Amino acid sequence: MITINIPYKNLFFWSLFLGCIPITATAQKMPDTLYLSLKQTIEIAIDNSPSVLQAKTQKETSYWDWKTFKSDYLPQLSLDGNLPNFSKDNLPITQPDGSIDFLSVNNINSRVGLSLNQEIPLTGGSISVNSSLARFDNLTNDFRRYNATAVSIRLNQPLFAYNRLLWNKKIEPLKFEESKKKFVEDKEATSLGTTIRYFNLLISQSNYQIAKTNFENYKLLFKIDSTRYDLGTVSKQQLLQIQLQVVNAKKRMSQANLGKKTATLDLLEYIGYNDLQKNQALILKVPSDIPPIQVDEEIALKEAMENRADITAYKRRLLEAESQLARVKAENGFNAELTMSLGLTNADSEFQNLYTNTQDQQTISLGFRIPIADWGRSKSRLKRAQLRKDLEKQSVDLETSNFKREIITEVDRFEMYKQQVIIAYESSNIAKMSYNISKNKFILGKESSTNLNVALNEKDQAIQDYIVSLSDFWEAYYRIRLLTIYDFETSKSLTQIK
Repeated sequence: MITINIPYKNLFFWSLFLGCIPITATAQKMPDTLYLSLKQTIEIAIDNSPSVLQAKTQKETSYWDWKTFKSDYLPQLSLDGNLPNFSKDNLPITQPDGSIDFLSVNNINSRVGLSLNQEIPLTGGSISVNSSLARFDNLTNDFRRYNATAVSIRLNQPLFAYNRLLWNKKIEPLKFEESKKKFVEDKEATSLGTTIRYFNLLISQSNYQIAKTNFENYKLLFKIDSTRYDLGTVSKQQLLQIQLQVVNAKKRMSQANLGKKTATLDLLEYIGYNDLQKNQALILKVPSDIPPIQVDEEIALKEAMENRADITAYKRRLLEAESQLARVKAENGFNAELTMSLGLTNADSEFQNLYTNTQDQQTISLGFRIPIADWGRSKSRLKRAQLRKDLEKQSVDLETSNFKREIITEVDRFEMYKQQVIIAYESSNIAKMSYNISKNKFILGKESSTNLNVALNEKDQAIQDYIVSLSDFWEAYYRIRLLTIYDFETSKSLTQIK
């Protein structure tokens, strides 16, 4: 890690104005204060953030969608039946002379069947093996009859039709891969969101500490000038100027305190942290350790193309467009369906005779549909599907181009922010020393309140600029991780890290 070392003489300065105890300090932490680093806060968010919990649920949903898809290509065994189907009624029966008589019926129909079905992805058809047993009882005259299909093999094969199974076998694996990559991205997005809120609070804490310290300093300076006024060494106007600064500093401190409370609630809600006690303070550490990494543009692009869910989604969308075009073509043309079955069957009044002396059962059927005249409907549907496929291809090309440009831009921005952190740190030290000189001269009566106020504003702005530069760097760092799903510190894809 590249560490910006803070000299011992500056420890008080950073503790006072940045609202945290530096790592090199030996001050004892109060038990009613919770100290968190950026890394610790992100770890809490990954475990407890509502956004990550939602991502986990979505990942599990996608997993079971995948399991459902896989089961479509496995044999399906089912048992069906009707036990019993009792009927007692008067049914109208047409007589030979055309009249209607009502016949009393009192019977029971029972049936049970076992079926094993297998889809055929290559052809889009299905084959099944079936066995069934039926029994009829006429309770009026004590008549009983059995009917059994010992075994029946049935083939159902669409011809020239859209093959849903074949297309799903191409598309569904991409959906599953996309969902796994999306889960990793969701966690990285949470890391980025946590970083943004972390620095919002850190800046708010810094602003409050600055405002509080300025208020105390102005009170001290007002006390000094009040003594001078009594001695006649400063004018009434000069005293009123300092008094006005005290009032304004108190107002800024109150506003900064409200901003700090709001930012605290925003961060804790986002990371799902509910263990902060009512009177417990939350202090964030300044992440001044800059990772010594170089983000290579080519590596960033290569890893992003391999790891991002968007790239997988582009492939899926193109396949879905091709699938829809294939569906329209199949529906517009000649369609046929071949059905064949072969089995052994028998009927008898005695159950023990059912599976002896069975008879062959054979059926074959060929149904077809040929569009003759639809007044251009088929042509319009086909043209629309072709244009949608072309439009999807154009959209994917444009999004891929924007995707690459965003990564290149972010790599350049990351390198710039890394340099700005060092510059901002040096500027803050210079501004602090300048303010201390002005403050000491003012105490000795050798500096005007106007010049002191200018030095104070420059110091405050330099401190804020330093924290903002850290915020920019760490946001860019986690944004690069999100855009590439790659850890440049360990040189590993985040999809490989548990």
